[in-house]
Order: sequence, then C-alpha cells, then structure tokens
Amino acid sequence: MELQAREIGVLTTLIEDYIQTAAPVGSRTIAKKSNLNLSPASIRKIMADLAEKGYLEQPHTSAGRIPSAQGFRFYVDAILKYHPLPSDEQNLMAEHLDDARLDVPDLLRNASRFLSAFTQQVGMVLAPKANDIGFKHIDFILLKPGLVMAILVVEGGIVQNKIMPADPGLNSDDLIKFSNYLNQLFQGRVLAQVRARIVQEMDAVRRQYQAMARQALDLAQQAFAVDREREVFVEGTVNFFGHPEFSNPAKLRELLALLEERSRLLELLDQVSKSKGISIFFGREVEQDSVQEYTLISSPYQGQDTPLGVVGIIGPIRMNYAKVVPLVEFTAQVISRLLKNRF
Repeated sequence: MELQAREIGVLTTLIEDYIQTAAPVGSRTIAKKSNLNLSPASIRKIMADLAEKGYLEQPHTSAGRIPSAQGFRFYVDAILKYHPLPSDEQNLMAEHLDDARLDVPDLLRNASRFLSAFTQQVGMVLAPKANDIGFKHIDFILLKPGLVMAILVVEGGIVQNKIMPADPGLNSDDLIKFSNYLNQLFQGRVLAQVRARIVQEMDAVRRQYQAMARQALDLAQQAFAVDREREVFVEGTVNFFGHPEFSNPAKLRELLALLEERSRLLELLDQVSKSKGISIFFGREVEQDSVQEYTLISSPYQGQDTPLGVVGIIGPIRMNYAKVVPLVEFTAQVISRLLKNRF
C-alpha cells in the first residue's frame, strides 16, 4: 500500500519516539519532533488514516498511538537506512571472538554473550546441524591392543573423539592405512553423505571380501555413530526484566518458557535459518503463538561453502533496529571468517 510523503514522515517520527520511550505517541509530540510543519490537528488526521490502513494502533487507555507490526515492517523495509557497524565496535567484536584457543561451542557461546551485552536483548546462536557439517579427516590412534581412539575433524575445526573396541590384531600401520582409505573415500562430503556412503561401501566390500576396507569401515561406522543434539546458545534473558513491555508477568513467562524449551526454540530458529542474509521476523509472521509480540533478527553464518547456523537477537518489537541489525550481520560475518580460517 502506497504511503504519501507526509504519512511516511508521521510514521517515522512516531516509531522512533516509541522506540525511545515505549509510550504511546500523541500528535503534539510528532508536531514538535518532526520537520513536517504541520499542526497537531493535521497530524491527528494523518494518524487516523495510518491507523485505518493498519500501520498504527491505539491502546485503550491512551489518546496516543503505537506502531503495529505492519507499521514496523514498513519502517524496517522501506524507511530505515542501515549503516555499517562503526570500526571501533567492529574491532572490539573481532578481538572478543578471535581467540584460536576457543573451541567452536565456546566461540558461539561468546558470540551470543557479546550480542546480548551490546543490544540489551537476548542473544542466540544456533550451532551447526551435525549432518550438514563438512567432513575434513579422520585419524585413528592405537591406545592398546583391541582399543582405538578415533579423532574426527569436521568443518570449522570441530573435533570429536571416540574410544572404541577394535580387532586386537590391528597395529598402528594398519590404522594409518585405514585413515588414508577413509579420508580419500569421504573427501568433500557432509556427514550425512558420509554415513550413507559407509553403508554402501560395507555392502560392496562384504561381497568382494576386502578385509582391510571392511575393518576400516567397521571403525568408521562406530566413529560416526554419535549424532549429538543440536545446540543453541542463549544469553541475556535477564535483560527482559529491564523492558517496560515485560512488566506483564504473563508475557514474560511466555517468552521465558520459549527460551527454556529447546525444541520450540530450535523450530523457530530453523524457520528463519532458511533465509539468506539478514532477516527481520515479527512474531505474527513466524506463526508461533508464544512470540506474537516479539521480533527476531537473524543472519546465517557459514563454513567453507554452506550455511552452518544462525546468529540472532530476540526482543520486543520496540527495538533499535538501526543499531541491532548491523551488529547481528557483522557478528555472523566474524563467525564465518573465523570458522573458514581454521582450515
């Protein structure tokens, strides 16, 4: 729906004042703060038109207006001008996360904590899905006769170790041959493809009586048997207590319950992870009853070639989008760079 220039001016002034105050905005406030040179009466008429078109709402107890989800959608998509994160904040973010000693879960947890601290919202980072991670290499170490440690390295520097039984007759040279065979066989595949290839190859080597390949595949099957539950790192729930929107205990309990129930949270983040680049989802658009009044801002981070997970902020619809959007986007870029640089 097309809006006239004066309507856009009124809507912009109203939303930006509402972001600052969390209070309904009246026509006199808009007349003072805008450069429209319109009387309060003229502004009241424009506000009524915007409400009729669905961009504004009027709380029952106030003469002022607040933006609707449709009003915020128009604001973030068509009005707001985003600017890159200032260089000092970029440097601080990079220094905060760029620590080679951190394993991947700690890196993602730190990113979530950083986002929460800088935005005063709830920071969230969705870890990679195991089946979607690219295989890098696998090595076997002989601990003692009949006992082997498998060291599986996947995209992003994620390392998984597993101790497992093996043929007591195997020696270190055998294990090196196994590693070389498997690394060549699985190169360039994601873990879901690796698991499927193991089944195919085992069927083939059984028919051909290839003893070395069979033993290697037996070990690989054990090493790839563990499929960890996908993690989501959430930081800053205490920030909700500082927002006027959450003075209603029922609303606060609803959102906290969502953050505690990991399956629902994973479902929500999975929905937004399908988008490319920065995304702004209002609760009514995500189709989850428990987040109707909240906004999720997210951006995917990548490994070498494919998206691995999502960086996000969840908070009230009244949010400083001009600050939060570039921060979420840059955080995803930093995580992507750090993961790629590990290989």
